[in-house]
Parts: sequence; C-alpha cells; structure tokens
Amino acid sequence: GGQADLARLAEEAELTDDELLPLVQAVTLLGLATLARDDLHITPIGRRYVDADHTLRQHIFGEQLLMHVPLAAHIRNSLEQESSGELPEEPFIRLLSESLDGAEAERVLRTAIEWGRYGEVFEYDYNTGLIHLPEGEEPAAPPSAG
Repeated sequence: GGQADLARLAEEAELTDDELLPLVQAVTLLGLATLARDDLHITPIGRRYVDADHTLRQHIFGEQLLMHVPLAAHIRNSLEQESSGELPEEPFIRLLSESLDGAEAERVLRTAIEWGRYGEVFEYDYNTGLIHLPEGEEPAAPPSAG
C-alpha cells in the first residue's frame, strides 16, 4: 500500500533498530520515501524504483543521489571538470575532515563511493584510490576560446 509501520517492518524483515534506521535514513535522504511519525511512506519516485528492473533502479538511484547528496554531486562535478576524468580520494577526505574526524570522513566518503558506484555516477579503483567517471563517459570539454 505504499506505507509501512517501522516496528512491523523491522519485525517482518528481521532487522534490529541498528540495521533498520540507516536504511530508513538512506531512503528518506534519497527522496524514495518519507517518514511521518513511525510510518514510512513511499514517494512516487520510490514507487518507480520499486517497480523498475535492476538497470532502471540503478539509473533512478544515481539521479536521486546527485539531486539529494551534495558530496556525490561535488565528486561527479569535479570528475567532469578534470581532463583525465579521475581524481584521487584525498582531496575529498580533506574536505570532509574540515567538519568530521578522520574516521568519520573516511566512512562518509566510502558510503558516497559505494552509492556512486551502484548508481553508476562514478567508479572507484581500490588499487589506486582513484575515483573516476564510469567507463565510456568523457569529461566535459573545456570552453572554447573565442
């Protein structure tokens, strides 16, 4: 019916509060659901996500990620502006470390990277620590002088 009581949802899915709350935060952050009192209500875009096949789900997730998560949008924009289409993770960790401790900055960046990878917004090379545009996507062309 497009809504669920959180306590009942946790029980049916056999999730603890510590497991359920991050999921609820994620779907509300991405605009896929809203939370009113103890009820989770699916949004129209959330309904599209639920009804979609895997490929469309990734596309919807990526769009919502760029729209609602400023860090992910900043990473994507930075990659598009970089001629190589790739950047090391360190500048983003430094940026996050301005307001978070080191461990939390790392955790937040890892989450953004995983979400970005799922939504095919950007990729990450675990061997080099480089974040890059998805294969086949080119950086934005520099403005022409004229």
